[in-house]
Amino acid sequence: MATPMPQSYPENALPAEFKVGEYVIESVLGYGGFGITYLARDTKLNSRVALKEYFPQSLALRAADANISPRGTGDTTEDNYRWGLQEFLKEARALAKFKHNHIVRVLRFLEANGTAYMVMEYEEGESLADYLRRTSGFLDEQKLLGVFLPILSGMQAVHDAGLLHLDIKPDNIYLRANGQPMLIDFGSARRRRNESAKAERTALTPGYSAIEHYPNIGKQGPWSDVYSIGATLYRCVTGKTPVDAMDRYQAIKQRLPDPLKPATAFERPYYTPYIRSCIDWAMQLSPKDRAHTAFALQEGLLGKPLTNKHPGKEHKIDYRSGFIGITKIATPKDKDKKQRSLLERMFLGSLFLVTVGVVTLFILINMGVLSEDQIADTVSRVKKETLARYQATEDKILKGLRIRRDPIVKPAGAENSRPSPKPGTPPRPIVPFDADKLLVHTLRGHRTRVESVAFLQSGKLLASASADGTVKVWNVETGELDHRLPRGGPALAALAASPDGRRLAVARADNSILLWDVNEKKKSGALKGHTKSINQLAFSPEGRWLASAGQDGRLILWDMESGEARYTFRGYVNEVMATAFSPSGRWVASGDARGEVKYWSTETGKTLAYFQAHEGKITTLAFSPDGEWVAVGGTGGFLKLFGTGLDLKDLELKGAPETVHMLAFSPDNKWLVSVGTDEAIQIWDVARGEIHRRLTGHNHDIYSIALSADGKLLASGGDDGTVRVWK
Repeated sequence: MATPMPQSYPENALPAEFKVGEYVIESVLGYGGFGITYLARDTKLNSRVALKEYFPQSLALRAADANISPRGTGDTTEDNYRWGLQEFLKEARALAKFKHNHIVRVLRFLEANGTAYMVMEYEEGESLADYLRRTSGFLDEQKLLGVFLPILSGMQAVHDAGLLHLDIKPDNIYLRANGQPMLIDFGSARRRRNESAKAERTALTPGYSAIEHYPNIGKQGPWSDVYSIGATLYRCVTGKTPVDAMDRYQAIKQRLPDPLKPATAFERPYYTPYIRSCIDWAMQLSPKDRAHTAFALQEGLLGKPLTNKHPGKEHKIDYRSGFIGITKIATPKDKDKKQRSLLERMFLGSLFLVTVGVVTLFILINMGVLSEDQIADTVSRVKKETLARYQATEDKILKGLRIRRDPIVKPAGAENSRPSPKPGTPPRPIVPFDADKLLVHTLRGHRTRVESVAFLQSGKLLASASADGTVKVWNVETGELDHRLPRGGPALAALAASPDGRRLAVARADNSILLWDVNEKKKSGALKGHTKSINQLAFSPEGRWLASAGQDGRLILWDMESGEARYTFRGYVNEVMATAFSPSGRWVASGDARGEVKYWSTETGKTLAYFQAHEGKITTLAFSPDGEWVAVGGTGGFLKLFGTGLDLKDLELKGAPETVHMLAFSPDNKWLVSVGTDEAIQIWDVARGEIHRRLTGHNHDIYSIALSADGKLLASGGDDGTVRVWK
C-alpha cells in the first residue's frame, strides 16, 4: 500500500483497466515473490481499494488470458501452490475479523483467474522504507516510539489470535497520511511446506528474518516476529540493514565474534539508552534470550525492565491510553533517592495533566463521540504544544538563574559533557574569540618540522616539540627561549600540557612518555606501556587523566595521581591516530587509521559507542567546549562536524587541506581552527560552515596548533621548523 509507481510496473502484473470482479485495476502498489498488490477502483461504491493477488512466481505462471496455474505438472509444485492458496484464503478470513487501528483492514476476498484476491482498505501514505529513503534514513526518538508502540500493540493482538506475521520489515509498515502506522502484508500466505520434514517455512528477507525462519533451526513463534521488529528498529536507529541471522549463526558456530554491531554501540543519532538495549534484546540470535512477546518489547520501549516475566494477567498497552513521544527523564537508580529538581517536578506535573486529558479522550472513543483519527491528531497536537511550553519555561528558568543549558551529549551511559565545577567555584567567563589575529612572534630554533605545540601557565609559556627530538619552552611575551627539555632522540612526535599548565607530557623515541614539571624544570615521572611510537597525547579537562594514542593499536588511559595505566583499550585493527576528551572528562574519543571514531568510558573502561566517520584515516579530533560538536579531520580533504545532540546536524566543511593535521575550537564555541597540508591557518565560522579567515605566514605545511585558555593567543608549528604566535 504505497504510492502508485507506474514506472516500475512488473511484467507479469495485470494490466491497467483489467477487471477482477467489480474491481478495475488502476496501477501496481507493490509486488514481491509471492504476490502483487494493486490499486483498484470499486465500480459499485466508486471508491479505491488495495487488491492483493496471490501469485507465487516461483510456483506459478500467468497465461495470456490472465489465469494463473502451477508451473509444470509435478505433484510437489502443484501441491505447494494449492496449499499456499488455501493459506492465503485463511489469512484473508482471519484478518477480516480484525478491526485494529494499526492492522491492515481486509474488507473481503474473492477467487478468480485460478487464484485468490484480498480486498483491503486503501489509504494515502507510504511505507516506512520509502519514508526512510526520502528522509535522513533515521527516525528520531519521538517518531520511533510513535511508529513502533502502536505496531507492537497490533502485533500482540495478532499473536493473541494465534497468527504470526513472519515478514515484518520497513516495507511492510505503512505510514498513513496522518502519520499513524499500520502493519500490512502478513506472511502466513508465504509459508511453504518442506518436502522432507513437512514443516512450514517462510520466505526470507535477509537481515530481518530470525534464525528460526531457516529450515531445521528452531521453532517459529511470536518471538520470531519480535526479532523482525527489533531488526526494523535497528534499521531506523542505525541507518543500516542488520547482518543476516544466518551469517551471525555461522560466525558464532565457528567461535568468531558476532558480526552484528549492537545498537548500544552506535552513538549517533542519540536515543535513550534503554531503547537501544531493547533493540539488542529483541535481536538476540537464540529465541530463548530475546523478548518472547510484543507486549514485553513494548514494555521495554516504555522504559520498564527487560523481562519476559509479568506477574498476574498481562495488560496490553493501548497506544491511545498513554502519553507517548516525550523522552523519558532519567529516574535515579541510586539506593538513596534524590528529590526531583524543579524542572523535573514541573514536567511531571504537566505530564500528569496531559495524561488525564488523553485518558479522557480515550473514554470518548469508546463512547463513539470521537474517531481514533481525530484522537490521534489531537494527541499529536497536545504533545507538540506541551513540549514547546515545557521547553520555553525551562529556558526561561535557566536564563533567570544565569546557567548555560547543558547540551544533550550522551553516548550510551554518559551523562552530559560539561565538567562539574567544584562547589563555590565561580564560572569562568568566556572571552569572545577574535578570529582576525595578527602575527606577533616567529620562534626559530627547531631544525625539523614542529609536530606539537601547547600553552603553559595560562599562556605565559609555550612548549614546542619537533621530529628531531627536541622540546623547547618559550616565553610568549618576549619570544625568547625559556628552557629546553632533555633530548628524547629522533622521531619524537607528540606533547600535551595539563590544564593547570604546570606539567608537560612528552612522547619519547623509546615509546615512553616523559612527565615534566614546568615550574621546577625537571623530570617528574615516566610512563611505559606502548610498544610502538605514540601519535598523540591529550589531558582530560580536569587533569586527572592522560590519554595516549599509539601506532601499536592501543589507546592507554593513564591515572595522573598514581602514574599507572588505568585502562588499555585494544579494540583496534589499525593504529590509533587521534584522541580527545569530552568536556566533562567522563569519556575519551579516539580515531583510527580506518576512519572509525570510538568513545570509551573513563569510569568503566568500556566502549560506549562508535561510528564510521570517514573512509580514510582520521588524523585529528576535537570537541567543542559546550560538547555540541565533535570535529573530525583526516586524509583526502576530510573535515566534518558531527552533531552530538538529539538530531543529526552534521556539517561537512569544504576547502580543508588534503590532510588535516590538527584542530582546535575557540573557547566561545563559535570558531574552529584547522591546519594541515597548507601554508595557511584556516579559521572556520562554525554556524555558517565556511572559512572566515586564513592566517598566512608559514612557508610550508602546518602540523600543529594550540589556543590559550582564554582564546587570545594562537600558536602554530610548521614544516619549516618555525613556531608562530598570533594575537
